[in-house]
Amino acid sequence: MTTYPTIPLKEIEIEERPQERLLRLGASALSDSERLAMILRSGTKGTNVLVLAKKILKEAGSLQNLAKYNLEDFVKISGIGQVKGLQLLAIIELS
Repeated sequence: MTTYPTIPLKEIEIEERPQERLLRLGASALSDSERLAMILRSGTKGTNVLVLAKKILKEAGSLQNLAKYNLEDFVKISGIGQVKGLQLLAIIELS
């Protein structure tokens, strides 16, 4: 699994970015946090989307726990506002 420092995503080598790895290698080659980052699409000022995704999974403890989250749980996480919280709820429901 690739580790990502808190630098802008555009500064990470292109072939190491999740979108390019997904295109090249398929979804199974990505970690859960990388797949979550693909859904989130953007991070916050000072925190790239990959770091934010790892933070969310760490807060939840697992993907299974994340599936039990409601909007209030999501917005308690720094970097997740109402819109991203709603997007996550929608994708969980689709899953």
